[in-house]
Amino acid sequence: MHSSCTATIPNEAIVRAVNETVDNDTVGAIVGAAVGALHGASAFPRRWRDGLTGRTGADDDGAMFRMMEAARGRFWSEAGPAALPAISPGAQRLIDEVRQMKVHTSAEFGPSLKKPLLVLLLASRIARGHPSPQFRLEALSEELSWLITEFSDRPSQPPHPQQPFYHLGSSSFWTCHTTVPIGDRKRTPNPSQIDYGELSSAAHDS
Repeated sequence: MHSSCTATIPNEAIVRAVNETVDNDTVGAIVGAAVGALHGASAFPRRWRDGLTGRTGADDDGAMFRMMEAARGRFWSEAGPAALPAISPGAQRLIDEVRQMKVHTSAEFGPSLKKPLLVLLLASRIARGHPSPQFRLEALSEELSWLITEFSDRPSQPPHPQQPFYHLGSSSFWTCHTTVPIGDRKRTPNPSQIDYGELSSAAHDS
């Protein structure tokens, strides 16, 4: 998500997703699908597109292309796909804030994925009908820990879900409320010291 939002050209997002992650075949495929849906195949260099076999296995050349045509015939009208709704000003502000989101970067591992993964998890909860802009760490910890472990760029380290939950507060759309004052903002509080996180109303409604 972070690569998709911050890359200046579509193929840059895929190159960054592959070069800056550990599970790079999976992450590259996800980012490629997202960027392709946003920009279309013509946005990518021709050398990337020429010679694609469309395989899903060893002996089924063109299978992917046939599935895409079947989906096109089923879900598109003769006039093409339904027009996407216009992005609201609030949603555009949130997109801009995500683009500016600060992520920890190390010389060894590159940018950390923890904050982008938390943002994706929050978005999925809202899409599933989460009624409030407030989120409890304990309600997200198990799923967030799994995401961090599965897509971690630092596989030898524990997931520590409280880290992105707290430090996402450096972005204007998220506030982490603690049970005690935290003097050093760079220090991650213990899970017991975190009360709840809260999305801004504009971010939640977008």
